[in-house]
Amino acid sequence: MRSHVATAGVVLALGVLAAACADAPAAEPSDTVGQLPEPTDIGTISPIIVETLPPDLEGTAPPGSIFGGDPCTALVPADFTQVTFNAVGSGTLVDAFPPSIDSCQFTVEVGDDQYVVVVQIRTQSEFESPQGTPPPDTSPIDSSPIDTATSTSAAEVTPDEIDDVGNAAVGVTQGTEYEVIVEVDNGWFSVRTPDATSATYLAGRAATRAG
Repeated sequence: MRSHVATAGVVLALGVLAAACADAPAAEPSDTVGQLPEPTDIGTISPIIVETLPPDLEGTAPPGSIFGGDPCTALVPADFTQVTFNAVGSGTLVDAFPPSIDSCQFTVEVGDDQYVVVVQIRTQSEFESPQGTPPPDTSPIDSSPIDTATSTSAAEVTPDEIDDVGNAAVGVTQGTEYEVIVEVDNGWFSVRTPDATSATYLAGRAATRAG
């Protein structure tokens, strides 16, 4: 008799449990392909900032650079009015721009003509062994056969020693122009103009502003 009662109790309990499970909402399947969680910012990694110059010197040349790193400061408008170009007359500065980081090109008007003056930063070897180009040969053309055994493509150019410009200076002919190369305390530079007179004068003016 007791076994029948126990069996009935078990059946009744299973029925109640089944009914409770039937009324409960079905659990949604887990999402296994969702987005990955955002990584936690632990605040221990900082960007590396490399400073090559102190903030107050950013974008400037190193202290002591020749012409402060800007060759266009080597000459000023008044310089061109104090010298004669090509035995024609004094000049008027009409333009100046840097074609490269180590040079500046000045355009000067002299009467109806325009001349170009170039200031170029040089090296010690260029000062000690300057390279020049001989002026063009204006002699009458010789139609006789050329003796290739003795002819040369260019004549040797000997630098001129120039006094009272910088610490030392030399001048060389560059075709139809003249270039003066100057040594100063903080480097070397050259001034190239249409003639020796203007090149020497402007080189002397530039030397006073080199440092």
